[in-house]
Amino acid sequence: MLISVIVPVYQAETTLEKCVASLTALPPDCQGRVEIILVDDGSTDGSRELCDEIASKNDCVKVIHQENGGVAQARNTGMKNACGKYLMFMDADDQFIADEWHTVISCAEKEIDFAAFSYDSMFMDGKLVEEPFPEEVDGSADDERFMNVLLGTPLLHTCWGKLFKSDIVKLHGLSFPSGVAVGEDYIFVMEYCKYIETQTLKNVPVLKYFQNPSGAMRSFNLQKRMDCLDILWRYCTKYVNDPQRCKYCDTMCLYQFFSMLTIIRSLVSSVKGMEKFRLTKRLLHTPVVMDIVAHAPTKMLGGYRRLEYILVKHQWTLLTVCYFSIKQALMK
Repeated sequence: MLISVIVPVYQAETTLEKCVASLTALPPDCQGRVEIILVDDGSTDGSRELCDEIASKNDCVKVIHQENGGVAQARNTGMKNACGKYLMFMDADDQFIADEWHTVISCAEKEIDFAAFSYDSMFMDGKLVEEPFPEEVDGSADDERFMNVLLGTPLLHTCWGKLFKSDIVKLHGLSFPSGVAVGEDYIFVMEYCKYIETQTLKNVPVLKYFQNPSGAMRSFNLQKRMDCLDILWRYCTKYVNDPQRCKYCDTMCLYQFFSMLTIIRSLVSSVKGMEKFRLTKRLLHTPVVMDIVAHAPTKMLGGYRRLEYILVKHQWTLLTVCYFSIKQALMK
């Protein structure tokens, strides 16, 4: 088997069939080279039965049922049961672009250690936005261009739309960390890339990533976001503490600063009334936020980013809320 596609499934009854249909639409010459592993993570909405029904109709699909343990555990279960030389991940509410199977399989046949592809974001209003890498990169994993993308953009921080060698994962005992609700795939990708020698970044969209802003707002949990930000910040600062990576420290700090701003923007967008001000004040006085701001490379900030830096640095709660509220309104 060349590629194992691992799909965690939890309460995905409305999207799962389209997801799997997009993956199983293999060209004739690719048949038998791909397996799809559906890991039912204790679903109660009918997804469990749907997984079994789909597998009964598709020889390339196999199902694993487990008690609910979260997406990290589901992916780890899938990896343990994968037969493919390469691992690929998909979310149950996204769709693969079937015409690109040859592109993905071609990279696997070249035995590249790590291959990452771009994707298309699909919004609720039907709008499609391409999400390309700053540039295509091929060659050595210590290529400075690759490291700047790895540490400085969100494009490599998700596990889907990428190929990982099973042997590298097994040799180094890599897995998705439990207890990290947001960013568990970021840590997995960063750890994996420590051990690769060859990589390629291709601006070929291989999947449609379905954005659901309203769902994200309903599930916004400040404490969970801050806990995850703290875990990722400590992980990243340790990562670039290595003498070979210290030159990328500013790039990493800049990205973490932007990640922190994203949390503020989400808070302002999803929380109403005086609670918005109370939580924003709490966030601005959180040690991890103050540490990120203290390490922000101000020389790399310009325009409105410098204004956002000043607002957060001085912990001006009212102005911060007003600024991000106005910015959100102008973006609509």
